[in-house]
Amino acid sequence: MIMRRLALVAFLLLAACSGAARAPYDAAETALADYDFTRAVKLFHQAMTSDADPDRRNRAAAQAAHLEWAILGDDAAAERTLANRTDADALTERARRELRRGDFARARATALDALRLATRRELRVRAAVTAAHAVTLPLQQARRAGRCTNDPALTETIAMLRAPIERDGPFLDLTHALLDVALLAGDGATALDAWRWYYGVTPGAPPPNAIASAAATLAAELPAFRGSASSAAQRRTIGLALAGTRFFDEAADVLHDPCASDRIDDGESNAVVAYAAALRAVANATEAHYRRVARGARGQDELRDALVAEQKKLGLTPDELAHRYGLYANLGKTGGVPDLHLGHIIVDENRDVQQYGRGARLRFLALDAMVSNGFLEWATDGDNGDGGWQNETGIYQVRPAYADGAIAEWLAVTDPAARAERAKNVADQTRRDDELARTTPIAPFPGLAARLRMQANDELLAELHAKGLAGDALRDAFLARVRDDVFASSIWAHEGRHAIDHKYDHLDDSEELEFRAKLSEVALAPSPRRALSGGILGGGVGANTPHGKANHRIGEGLVAWMKAHAREIAGLDAAKPLLPQLDKLTDAQLRAAIRSMDPLAAR
Repeated sequence: MIMRRLALVAFLLLAACSGAARAPYDAAETALADYDFTRAVKLFHQAMTSDADPDRRNRAAAQAAHLEWAILGDDAAAERTLANRTDADALTERARRELRRGDFARARATALDALRLATRRELRVRAAVTAAHAVTLPLQQARRAGRCTNDPALTETIAMLRAPIERDGPFLDLTHALLDVALLAGDGATALDAWRWYYGVTPGAPPPNAIASAAATLAAELPAFRGSASSAAQRRTIGLALAGTRFFDEAADVLHDPCASDRIDDGESNAVVAYAAALRAVANATEAHYRRVARGARGQDELRDALVAEQKKLGLTPDELAHRYGLYANLGKTGGVPDLHLGHIIVDENRDVQQYGRGARLRFLALDAMVSNGFLEWATDGDNGDGGWQNETGIYQVRPAYADGAIAEWLAVTDPAARAERAKNVADQTRRDDELARTTPIAPFPGLAARLRMQANDELLAELHAKGLAGDALRDAFLARVRDDVFASSIWAHEGRHAIDHKYDHLDDSEELEFRAKLSEVALAPSPRRALSGGILGGGVGANTPHGKANHRIGEGLVAWMKAHAREIAGLDAAKPLLPQLDKLTDAQLRAAIRSMDPLAAR
């Protein structure tokens, strides 16, 4: 059974709410979620001039342009959309277009201009990564073609990437870009830093269990790595270890470096190089397929043919690829759209789950090194996607969909600029919530979800301060708790409930399964506020999917509980719509309200 989970930040407006006037920007996001790309472009163009928020006007222009050139293939329209715009959003999008066209020097200059202007954290990250790719991509392309080329900009690019990492934190895209630059520059110490940041490895957090052995090799060997100047033996050891930690392109570039004086030529190394090339070919075929889907095609034969062709070139069966490289691949449909989920296993563990006196055993697998995470992630430019699913093998989580969340929450609660930005956004969202609630009492309310998340962060920070933590220890403890709390609720509680309902009640109704799993996700969560703010209030209340219908039922149940217990809820205004006031409930009241709907909790 596919589990829909929204990546990084909740996508809160998945379904249009009947009877309510929608701002063009919000309506555009709904159209995008419905894969109505032409309508989304039209609405984003309206928002470019009509939205009261200048930041949203800028984002609308960048999103319209991205849909035009990257999805609909109308580069001229994107050029007109971005013409004469000098804001950081527009410059970043222009740089990405230039990068795609191979105009690397101009892309780098434009991205650096955007980076200097960017005030939002996510925009700083995107601009910095685009500028880095403008340096690394031409070098990688040349070296893979057998030409030894270098660029003196590598050193300054390392410094350029470290700046936002130090300011904002080790977000995945930044650390991955830094790893690529450091390996090309022969800076082994920086490469090891980047690798550790990417996987969140600290003295108290070991590497994922499926890649632990290769991780130990990198920790021992990378500090002495000097790129092309390193010996063939060292390059081979590091290259194979990079492959063992699922960095296949990087591994291939180290193993077959045309700038090195001595060539590495053995079966295992050559196989890694061939596998990396096959993944790139599949990535290209998948993107071409998604463009055709976006323009109305619905078949997937050409994508299946590409997968089969690359497998035949490698001469390995799917089981052999899974054993050797941790490959997971599933070609099917998500939400009626033919798409591909292809990544690599980094965690594989088993755990016993107990809920309300019933138990089940779960197998959990985490994926990284995603070649494709489905059509939704591609269509929304990485803003949303599939966070995981469950099948007969076990529970799968797409790690990149979750990995940056804790860092973003840390910044939002401790960095004054980030906190002020979130407070402004929450105020704007709350105002729009109140307008929507007048006509639609149960709907996606982004302001409510954001307030619940802020409350959860503040409560956690106060708890850790009370324990005397400060500095790096405080940050590390906060990040670990947020990650653990999200994992406990969204994986062990949610997916554990699925396993229990299958085992004992033999349920197969998707909506009922999701409804019950979400109830456990909140009632058994370490932080019910954090759980509610994500895949429930942030999961498309009312959308025509099992998750959306289950979320709507939970909204109805919460409103019913609030009506029945209005006198017990401090500060509640019973004359106003109730659901947007959910953040007035205590944690104990939230759990009680959720359990009141659960047939298993009532036994």
